[in-house]
Amino acid sequence: MTTTLKDINALVSALQEQTALSQPASKNSIRMCARCRKRLPQSSLFRLQVSNKEIVFFSGIGRSFYICDECSKRADIKNILMKLANSSVVLRRHKNGKNK
Repeated sequence: MTTTLKDINALVSALQEQTALSQPASKNSIRMCARCRKRLPQSSLFRLQVSNKEIVFFSGIGRSFYICDECSKRADIKNILMKLANSSVVLRRHKNGKNK
């Protein structure tokens, strides 16, 4: 199953509605936004992951990335998320030796 623009639109809408992460961040947790590279407190970022070629909210298992609130509202966030989803699949194939 591939990530479609409709899926990305739904995710962006959910990002804009969500105001806090489901897991509390520790007092000094600083993370970096995958789009703008700003370093911010973890509690002010949205945590996402690529699962089965789809971008979803972090499930607690596996690799993830963060997007800040400012970037989640940008018009080009859909393109950025699509690139992140595709690059993750390529990286996984490369690590498994299937990308030769």
